[in-house]
Amino acid sequence: MTITGGAMPIMVFCKTYGIGRSKAYDLINSDAVAARKSSKASPIDRVSAEACYAALPTYRERARIMPPRVSADAQPPVLLYPIP
Repeated sequence: MTITGGAMPIMVFCKTYGIGRSKAYDLINSDAVAARKSSKASPIDRVSAEACYAALPTYRERARIMPPRVSADAQPPVLLYPIP
């Protein structure tokens, strides 16, 4: 995503990056993204939002966790209701 500048409302920021308002305000308060105060609105700087997103770690696939092995002498599960 290439951002050239400008600002976006908090709701657009939240929808664009898939976060909630609380997380958005946490990012603003931690200076991870820049915001300005304009009467009641707090528009987010697009360039700082993109920089914050680019700084996130990349996704790495985890190793598959295998189910536990069942020993040969294991008992079958007990049925609560008999099968007719």
